[in-house]
Formats: sequence, C-alpha cells, structure tokens
Amino acid sequence: MLDGLAFLPPTDVSAGMTHLRTIAPALAAPLVDYFDKTYVHGHYRQGRPQLGGIRMVRIAPMYPVQTWNVHDATLNDDPRTYNVSEAWNNKYRHLIGHQHPPPPPPPPPGGGGGGGGIPRSAWPSGSSCETPVKIF
Repeated sequence: MLDGLAFLPPTDVSAGMTHLRTIAPALAAPLVDYFDKTYVHGHYRQGRPQLGGIRMVRIAPMYPVQTWNVHDATLNDDPRTYNVSEAWNNKYRHLIGHQHPPPPPPPPPGGGGGGGGIPRSAWPSGSSCETPVKIF
C-alpha cells in the first residue's frame, strides 16, 4: 500500500497519500501518519505566537519525495540502488565474514543468579540484593 507511492510521479505523491488515508484500515492509521510525516508532508509544530495567536510552522519531511521516489528511474529502466552503496555493503560483508552480525550467545545455564550476566564477585561488598548495583 505505502510502497506504491514510490512509483507515482513525484507531483502525484501528495494526492496518493491523501487517497491512502481514505482507504487505510483504522489499525494502520499510526503507520500511515508516521509515513506521511517522515516521507511525504512533514509535520507541524508550534512556532512563536504572533499578535496573540498561535503560529504553526511546517517542518519538511525527513526524507523528501525526491530522495526515495523511483518513478523516473522505473520509466527509464535505471537502477534503483547505487553501485557505490552495493559495493560498500559487499565489501563490508566480506570484511566481517557475515551478511548480518551473529546473534548474542545464550545465557549460561542456571541464569547466573539474576545479575544480568555480572558475576557475584563484581557485586558491591555486603550486597544482599538479587540484582547488582552498578557503581561508577
């Protein structure tokens, strides 16, 4: 639904977002709001009042339409990603030897006494609590 906006002409993205708001289910409203504020219309915040009234200031979207829209690239059969970014990711993958970092190791059997992986010897002396107190 939202990903289809990337294929609209940039001048039609705003109208497309308005249309999506009318057909989106109520459960999707927070996602649609987030997408609208971040990628399409931006948001408003209160500015300095003028003449006793409230002034609203429009904040541009974090990622303007021109940065993520692929309408022209699709029509021109251009790539949608840049070779530079693909090359960087490929080099990084070969450097670390993984596509993604490995998951953290599982906790030791028995849970270690509820100390969040901190051995009891590292707890403050005289501590009788189950969770260690970290002292800086």
